[in-house]
Amino acid sequence: MAKGSYFLKHKKLIHGERPAIGVRPKLDEATRKKFEDGMVLLIDKPLHWTSFDIVRKIRNTIGLKKVGHAGTLDPLATGLLIVCTGKFTKRINEFMAAEKEYSGTIHLGAVTPTYDLESTPEQFKEYSSITAETIIETTKMFTGDIMQVPPVYSAIKKMALLLMNLRGEGRA
Repeated sequence: MAKGSYFLKHKKLIHGERPAIGVRPKLDEATRKKFEDGMVLLIDKPLHWTSFDIVRKIRNTIGLKKVGHAGTLDPLATGLLIVCTGKFTKRINEFMAAEKEYSGTIHLGAVTPTYDLESTPEQFKEYSSITAETIIETTKMFTGDIMQVPPVYSAIKKMALLLMNLRGEGRA
């Protein structure tokens, strides 16, 4: 996989061809005032867009800097992203504290080192003996309050390794 930011790798896919500089539709004053007074926008975040891509697009479209989201979604996640504008940005913590429900798709028979679609599936195994009951029972491990263990490729682990290397504690 090439180095560089996720945004740069997927910029064309996300934003398409760049329009001419300075070409932005102007909002009428009444509409702009609504966004400044505060709105909650419920966005169905597309695949490969980062949460900040959505915020950036809204900021650029409405010409308002005070735009924020209530919780980051992974670029490979799709689903509801709550975006607040203007005075409603003060309510973001309310939305972040609300109860959430997540859903997903499970592909049986392989794992990926990153636990997502960023890496290629490996360790293929036979799965024909797995029953619906086994799946239902196993998914109970992923409901309720859980302590998430980050994959070896996570930013947390990479930061820890970086700090260890800076302190001279790296592996020999």
